[in-house]
Amino acid sequence: MLVEWMAPYVFQHGDYQTMITEYTRAVKVLSEFADSGQFYDSLSYCCEALAFAYANYEDYEMCLAYLEKACEYAEKQDQQGIVEIIEDMMMEDEKVSLKNSMLQAINSNERQVYDPIRTTERFQAIDRRLSE
Repeated sequence: MLVEWMAPYVFQHGDYQTMITEYTRAVKVLSEFADSGQFYDSLSYCCEALAFAYANYEDYEMCLAYLEKACEYAEKQDQQGIVEIIEDMMMEDEKVSLKNSMLQAINSNERQVYDPIRTTERFQAIDRRLSE
């Protein structure tokens, strides 16, 4: 199963159908174990990658649905008190929450594909949830 390491390759090559196929499969498998609380970070990552892929196909309904799921999993991860350490974003000994990480990602220059939906109520609600 391909998860986090696959995204840079498919982003670079624009192979969004492979991304949809593989990340949908990953979400299905990982969600079977979501109640254990061990895979919320991977589920959030996979759902945001799916949102990105659907946005590239201009399927904004699916994009928003996956962004909402990604946000939900990021919230669950952070509620557990577990933080993700992201080396490129870290200052000395700083830890970044998954919600904060996702907020930075969806608002980055790499996510201009979300520009057509940034003013929608659903996107703004996601942004607010991640900012809390």
